[in-house]
Amino acid sequence: MSKPKLSTKTPDAKERNALIEAHGGIIDMPRERRYAIVELATQNVRTDIATGEEQATLQIVHCELPTGSDRDALEKLMDKVFQKRTNLKVRPDPNAEVDTPLEGLGDGPGLDDSVI
Repeated sequence: MSKPKLSTKTPDAKERNALIEAHGGIIDMPRERRYAIVELATQNVRTDIATGEEQATLQIVHCELPTGSDRDALEKLMDKVFQKRTNLKVRPDPNAEVDTPLEGLGDGPGLDDSVI
């Protein structure tokens, strides 16, 4: 089964979208970790006729960005839920660059990396 998609559309109303008020801070500190409480609604479910595979598209219909002790509590909850789901002790850093090793790719048969 394929993974669900997330619609890029967010609510336009300030009452449903805390990102609108936080936009300036996001621009000023783009690498800061942010935590949100979101409500999702299924926008649609598509079926690939050839394979029968279904894929849901979800849309954020309400988004809140907790602050202070609420933010701290949400971060702890995120850690707890992540660890329970994955059995990993540390969540990946979204700002860490993931490097793909390219050295040696041209060493295999029929591969030519001389155009680099």
